[in-house]
Amino acid sequence: MGLFSIFKVPVNETLKTICGAYINTYTQTNDSSKGFISMAEECVKQMRKHNRPQFSSASETFKFLTCEVSQLSTIHSDNLPAFRSYLFNLMMYIRPDYYKPADFNKNERLKVLIDMNLNLD
Repeated sequence: MGLFSIFKVPVNETLKTICGAYINTYTQTNDSSKGFISMAEECVKQMRKHNRPQFSSASETFKFLTCEVSQLSTIHSDNLPAFRSYLFNLMMYIRPDYYKPADFNKNERLKVLIDMNLNLD
């Protein structure tokens, strides 16, 4: 990490914002698939914020999902494996300043952060 890394937004803050979009929509609609769309839209906003604007729309990020969007359930727990994978890959893309080069410990911490931020309890 460089000298200016202290000015960067913490990884968990970015992840919390993304997951917050999901949780807000899920809470309002009780539909996890709709929550995913909100999460994907927030991912695009975060990409722009972090100068990673390769995706111009949420639907372009769907390739990071391990299933088709149409296969998502309305039930949160059914979608968790797909969301975990999606968020892991997107966070690696959004924050290469932190996750490159590959580091097992950082990757494991990211998985824990994802689970914490997707927890509805």
